[in-house]
Order: sequence, then C-alpha cells, then structure tokens
Amino acid sequence: MAFHNVQLNPDISYGATGGPAFGTTIQTTASGHEYRISRASRARRRYQFDKLLLEPAQWGALIEFWMARRGHLHGFRFKDWSDWSSASDSVSTPTNLDQVLGTGDGFETQFQLVKTYDDGGLNPYTESITLPVAGTLVVAVAGSATTSYTVTNPGGLITFASAPGVGDIVTAGFEFDRPVRFNQSDETINLRLDRGYLGNWGGITCIETLDEEELPERWYPGGSSGALAVNQDITLTYDVELWTVANSSASTINAFLPPPDRLPGGPRVFRFVSFSTSVGNIQIRDDAGNTVGSAITPGQSKSIALSRTGSNALWLIY
Repeated sequence: MAFHNVQLNPDISYGATGGPAFGTTIQTTASGHEYRISRASRARRRYQFDKLLLEPAQWGALIEFWMARRGHLHGFRFKDWSDWSSASDSVSTPTNLDQVLGTGDGFETQFQLVKTYDDGGLNPYTESITLPVAGTLVVAVAGSATTSYTVTNPGGLITFASAPGVGDIVTAGFEFDRPVRFNQSDETINLRLDRGYLGNWGGITCIETLDEEELPERWYPGGSSGALAVNQDITLTYDVELWTVANSSASTINAFLPPPDRLPGGPRVFRFVSFSTSVGNIQIRDDAGNTVGSAITPGQSKSIALSRTGSNALWLIY
C-alpha cells in the first residue's frame, strides 16, 4: 500500500455525506447508568456519495482514478467540502492568524501544521494537518507575516530559515485535504450506464487513513528454476526464488534481473547457484544492463537482494 499525492476531482467529492467519528463503546446498566469507553484517541472520517448522470469523460476519469489506486490499495487526497479551511468556520478564506502552531524558543525551527477544534475552550481537540493545499499556506510569527520557510507536502511540517524568537507565537492559515482510500463493500465499481452513455455510480465510499506506514504488499516467494543449462542470456522472474543455472558456453553470459518497479511486494532475495560443471561465468545485471557485483564463477552461489530507500531501488549481491 502507498499514499498517492493526487486529489480526487473535487467536483466528484462535492455532495458527500459523512464526517468524523470516534470509536466509543457504551455500556448501559439495568438502572440506566452508562459507562462510556473511548476506543480511539482520534477521529476517523467516512464519506459516502452518489454521482449521477456523469458524462463519458467524467465517469471515464473516475474509472481511471479507481484503477490507478488499485481499488482499496492506495490512498489519495480528498476535499471535505464541510471542512477544508483553517478558518474557525472551516470554509472561509484562511488568514495567517487562524491556527496557533506553537511558541518560539529561539532554537526550534520546525512546526507542524495543526487545526484545533475549540468549542468554548472546555475540551479542545487538535489534529495534525498533513495535506495542505499548495499555494494556500500563509504564516505569521509574532503577528507579522513571513515567507522565510519551507513546508513538506505531504507532511505539513514547516521549517523556518531561522528559529522564531523566545515567546514568539507561530500561527498559520491554509486549505487542506484529507488522506482517504476507497472503501466499497465488495471493492467493485457500481457503475451503470443509461442512454446516451450517461453514467451513474452509486454508493461511493471513502474512509480516512490515519498515519499509515507505507508497506509493500506481502509476497510469498517460491519455487526453483530447476537445473538450467543455457548458452545465452537469461532473464530472472519474480515467481522463482532459487535459480540453479549452468553456463554451457565458454564465454560469460548475462542474467538480467526484473525491473524493481514491478516487484509484487516486500524485501526480495534471489538465490543464484552456478553449476560446478559449468564452463563459463555468469554476470548478474539489472534491467538497465548495469552490472551487479562481479561475475559468478562455476561452483559459486550468491544471494541477490533488492534494497529500497524512498523511491530509489538498488540491487545488492553477496
């Protein structure tokens, strides 16, 4: 699963019903007294909406968006039309005094965007805002506007060029989206076409994702290539973990690794064995043709692992 930093067309999300919900268990005694138990410290939002009489370009774009998210798998940005601004009414144009982010101490340069829901100050509820809308953020330090900062998006973490002074109140205003994923009951598109190719998609549901960790899908490696005697280049595939190969030619042949962006899931390790009766060496290469380690000589065995750092992928051989 992953979060895709793309927004569902706001015209599609307009008209959605739903909002924040807390998980509260209520136990009622025979006398009518209640015990209320909070099962969640944070609200989680759910939305449902119907889109009717869509033109082909509209329902076609919605299908493309669904397919690119792989249904329920990947999250995306969603505009909650009832709560998209830092303003107190949640829908007015933001100002740089809307939300208090913290107080300067002369050292700290980073402040998280937050929104505080404060009904009379009795029990305020504050949550981090991780998806500010680009170009809408306005910031002030001690009441004075400033642009000497950067902000992560996704993330919503402001970093000032210099730390706000001791006692300086840091405030900000912004528009924002919610991170959600689709949540259809059977993970299918309920699209019906009428005359003139007008589309009706009923019961579209989305649920908020809370601080999810990006993890690959689970992958259960298996199988062996068997004893392969080859005299020309070969390509490894993800459905086989153990490769036992003999180079029957006198020259070095290449074994090409599959593209890392097509990896079905998680940390991946191949085991590669060269027959002791082989004649030539075998050179492991990535899908771009770059060499991975030194050539494997007859009788050697090597492990080949895929290492990821962010969007970067690197094959390691040991």
